[in-house]
Amino acid sequence: MPLTLQLVSAANSKFFPGLVTALGSAVACASGRFNYHISVIDGGLTENDWIQLDSCLSKMASHKGINVSLARIPAAELSISDMPTRRGSQLTYSRLSIPSHLKVPKLVYIDSDVLCLRGIEEFWTNLDHTILVAARDPLGTIGRDSFVRRRLPSRTHKQPYFNAGIIGINCERWNLPENQQKIKALLPLADQFIYADQSLLNCVFHNDWREISGSNNQVLTLGNCAGLDKCEPATNFHYVGAKKPWLASSSSAYRHAANLLFDKMFERICGVHPQKRTVDDRSLEKVRNKVRLYRIFLPSHSKEYGKIIESALRPEPIVDRLWMNWMAANEPLSTTALNP
Repeated sequence: MPLTLQLVSAANSKFFPGLVTALGSAVACASGRFNYHISVIDGGLTENDWIQLDSCLSKMASHKGINVSLARIPAAELSISDMPTRRGSQLTYSRLSIPSHLKVPKLVYIDSDVLCLRGIEEFWTNLDHTILVAARDPLGTIGRDSFVRRRLPSRTHKQPYFNAGIIGINCERWNLPENQQKIKALLPLADQFIYADQSLLNCVFHNDWREISGSNNQVLTLGNCAGLDKCEPATNFHYVGAKKPWLASSSSAYRHAANLLFDKMFERICGVHPQKRTVDDRSLEKVRNKVRLYRIFLPSHSKEYGKIIESALRPEPIVDRLWMNWMAANEPLSTTALNP
């Protein structure tokens, strides 16, 4: 009988399209070695959101031949009223309470702005003998986060710095009193965090995490978007920043291909065809200006911005390559709409 992988996320109704895509695509990439128990911290999801999420996950699970169960955790149960807020919500910091709340040996936490073409099982299988499993952040090293740099010895500044968008957590070690004391001591400094709880986690666990391939959590910075034509097909994409793909039908030039990929997965999971997506003209013109600006003084930058223009105007080769590779690896899903 397969073991059960514990997967956790959090969302409110505004983030539901991201949540169903993150969790649905994670299940769609399942190896079959694990059943999934998925817990969602409910920061304001509607009853219809829950019905649709349960239906979509059930059908993904049926296709993969695994069992997937869904649990709802009201945010109030986590005692997060004293947690810091980010953009008006305490959900960002809610993951800090999950390891003690769930009473499970280990779990994988995934943000609700991730698209999985690789899956999340490597975060689970690499958790032995460490507290955290994560991929390196585009910042690269601890010294690039000024909050973390100020609080750790200078000898640590060149150590790897992880992104917290998807992390594997060894709950038993996380919950040790010394680690809880470190977390509680840093929380009052939240207004100084550069990258929310990611800064806190890198302070606390900088010496006790395992790095896995960046394709497990590729943050969609400008550089990574410019390199989508060369990235490994089996990659999880992390849509950081305020401009989420489901919030508008237009894209910035550098996110256009990535947003089209999100649209295809959302349609596959939910059976809902998204609005036709366009590129924001002002964004495209800004990138053209940067191509001209950097052409003489920073040719490498000019080339990078040139690739952004090319991917914005001709996204199909990038999107088709990544999508067809994913389809080939995971088999076509039923063409039946997945709406409840």
